[in-house]
Amino acid sequence: QASHIINNILLFMIIIILVYCTMNTENKDSYDSDFMANFSPSLVHRIMLTPPNRFDTLSIHGRPPTLTFRNVLLQEGFLSHGNFEDDGEGDKADDNDLEPKQEKTDNGGGDDVPAEEPLSSISRTVMRAFHDVLISQITHGQTYDPLLEIMLDIQNKLKSLIPHRKDLHEKFMVDLEQVKHSLETFEGVLKLLCDFAQRLIQLESQERSVSTQNWMNVVMDVLSNACSNSNCLNAQQDQNIVRFICHDDNDDESTKQHDVVTNHSTQHDDMIQLSRVKFVVASAYFVHGKIVQCQSDISDFQFGHFLAPKIRQYGIEFLKRDFEQRFGGGDGGGGTGNSSESSLHVVVPNMNVWLLEMIESCSTMEYQELIQSQEKRLETLIQRGWVDNILFRSPRTVEDQEYHQGCNTIGNQSVNKDDGQKLTSDMSDKLFYMPEMFYLDATEVKTIRLATKLSVVGSALALHASNIAGAKDDVIRQDPLPYEIQQCRATMIQAMGNRTKVTQERYEKAVGDAVIELARALNPHFEYDPTKEDMVRSRTTACMRGEDPVIHLLDNRMRAIFRKMMVFNPLEQTQIPPTLRTGRHDTAVSRVNVHVSNGIYAEALQQASKKEFINSGFSFYADELAEATVMSHSIISLAMNVHGPWVERLFMEVVQSIM
Repeated sequence: QASHIINNILLFMIIIILVYCTMNTENKDSYDSDFMANFSPSLVHRIMLTPPNRFDTLSIHGRPPTLTFRNVLLQEGFLSHGNFEDDGEGDKADDNDLEPKQEKTDNGGGDDVPAEEPLSSISRTVMRAFHDVLISQITHGQTYDPLLEIMLDIQNKLKSLIPHRKDLHEKFMVDLEQVKHSLETFEGVLKLLCDFAQRLIQLESQERSVSTQNWMNVVMDVLSNACSNSNCLNAQQDQNIVRFICHDDNDDESTKQHDVVTNHSTQHDDMIQLSRVKFVVASAYFVHGKIVQCQSDISDFQFGHFLAPKIRQYGIEFLKRDFEQRFGGGDGGGGTGNSSESSLHVVVPNMNVWLLEMIESCSTMEYQELIQSQEKRLETLIQRGWVDNILFRSPRTVEDQEYHQGCNTIGNQSVNKDDGQKLTSDMSDKLFYMPEMFYLDATEVKTIRLATKLSVVGSALALHASNIAGAKDDVIRQDPLPYEIQQCRATMIQAMGNRTKVTQERYEKAVGDAVIELARALNPHFEYDPTKEDMVRSRTTACMRGEDPVIHLLDNRMRAIFRKMMVFNPLEQTQIPPTLRTGRHDTAVSRVNVHVSNGIYAEALQQASKKEFINSGFSFYADELAEATVMSHSIISLAMNVHGPWVERLFMEVVQSIM
């Protein structure tokens, strides 16, 4: 009897343990709606498209280049006429040249995009006004006391960088009276700022700390020169000029772009002269800006290493719920599950038209395969629907307008959104609306389309340059490309990106010049003559306008590579498309998904794609095209993981309605 009681007790304990483990598992897998409510669908979507092994590249608001003192002087309005000393070899820059203008950056397809958002421009204008007020107060008041609030804010921000290290707070603190005492002299202010900067360097990354150290070196040189005349140390003589050499701390693109915009190239040995007051205010702004940038870097680190993994855990369910909320009722498993056939088309009319379009392009024999084979349905959806009808949808020339304002549209075809009317030949001059399942992918799709179009045109130009120069085909198939050819490639890409910045005549001439230079690099013995120049320029014009037959040949070739790689498993060297259904673990696809989550699959796919593009004559753009292929695969895989079940049901309904 005792043995029986003991057995019952053990059995009861085992049951309790099993129930406890089950509850823990359920809690672990349950959706945390309160946590996910803090994030936007676009942010969650971006995380889901990023392999976990690249979470360290994620940034909440974008990762700007390292702030440098040179950037502050050039872009924040501290320089004016005469700041750059004339060395006798060139003219000084005009005041208008030194005024920062609205910069533009190229998005890869020739479309200019403002470098600054309106709010950013307003913020910069307000900050400049604040600087002017500070300079005026210091100059007329003959005291640096107006900098007190900034100095205290710098000190508090330094403490906030290490909120849990109370033991270091005292080390980072400077007594208020000591701060006020430092503000009595030019030398004292700069030494206090250097003290703050030295502490900041201990917290910055090695890359970020370079510009901070370089600024400290500039300050040390200024103080060394100032100390040679003790009468120049008080605020009453702040009209005295400080002269210093402002080195280029890092060759970041933002600085180079500003030099181009301002028409003033600041060389590494530029001697700059500023009033002491301006130098102090600029230095305070720089140190403050570096601390803010360090705060942003810490936030990005925490975001990528702590928040992103948890967000990814709930990402699929989050996107399902967001889709249902946006487009109507569902069954909790991807949306539209409880909808009738008619209401289904009302909820997602663009999806219906998109499916009709791809299915109607199939033959009668293929209809039967679509009904019988899930793999055939998925292959059709990915290759015809995704690659052919979205990524490579006409028009394909660089000159064409890619997107239209106010709607997610591409190409030149449209959808009747009221009744889901299918596309016909008489609608070819209207817009094509993006299927609802890609409602968060419009920007990525545009980027991929522009990258592929630019790559086709650039590759055609490179092919013509090779033929005209009489170079061997394997010259432009090398990986990596020789340095001289890489330089010509960069020049050609830059020239192609200036479509809206200059006249059409100058644009085509600049691209033609770049092609001629490329021909010379491909064959050093290339003999240049007017006949060959006319040939280069005529073919360049034809390529840029999409009229060259080579364009269509290369475009079809690139499309074929994308079709192949979308259903290719580089880990097993087989063609296995991802499943339409989520939660399946009985196929090779489930093993691929494990690798996808670890980033191994993406890396393997990128390498395999790059090899395909190089072998097919796209070596000039192989890296960019490989990245576009991985992004394309990530988008369609995520879309099917989120929407797979109801997409398959809708697909079958459309197929059966046609039959």
